[in-house]
Amino acid sequence: MNNFDTLEFPAPYFSRLYYSDNDDINSFKLLPSSETTFTDMLHVDTFKFTLNGLNTENLKYYFYAEIESSDGNKFDSKVASSVFLNLANENNYVQLQSDFTVPWSNTVFSFYKKNANDIFQLIGKALIPIILSIMTLKLVKIIAI
Repeated sequence: MNNFDTLEFPAPYFSRLYYSDNDDINSFKLLPSSETTFTDMLHVDTFKFTLNGLNTENLKYYFYAEIESSDGNKFDSKVASSVFLNLANENNYVQLQSDFTVPWSNTVFSFYKKNANDIFQLIGKALIPIILSIMTLKLVKIIAI
């Protein structure tokens, strides 16, 4: 939103986050409590929201953001998905392959496993979204940078 004309589209701005378990734009729903008000566009890209209770073990989710100016003009982001983990047995290893759709480029993929103390522990990094692991996998978290 670097070229957003704040004179043509006046503050305040209202942001909303939408989600769906498929990429059909007609199936997206407003995330509860995701509405935020901004008085300027300086920090709009730092908007963060945590959504708990999604079935990310079995489903890939899709998200997009909407910003509305005070005069009712709406601007939507491109759709991005959550990271979905696919597992494959490879000669005494487990291959972890992350599946995602995003409108940006990721440079590093960090793979984490939840340990016995309920803490995510780094098990590897990769430049592509695939990693081989000899560990038993139960709960895994992936962070893409």
